[in-house]
Amino acid sequence: MRTDRRGEYVYVVKNGRVARKDIISGQRFDDLLEIVKGLQPGENIVKRGFMNLKSDTPVTVVNKD
Repeated sequence: MRTDRRGEYVYVVKNGRVARKDIISGQRFDDLLEIVKGLQPGENIVKRGFMNLKSDTPVTVVNKD
């Protein structure tokens, strides 16, 4: 998860590219984060390496776990 002046967001993968998705987070549990609003079931989020990404960057999904 990242935060900027517009709020909290994550990157989701759509058609091999990343897209910004605004979210509302909830509780944190160690290294886990509850997302209470903004994601749909089955959406794949970028968990690693997202600090250097921008919307529409091409990506390859290597591990869904």
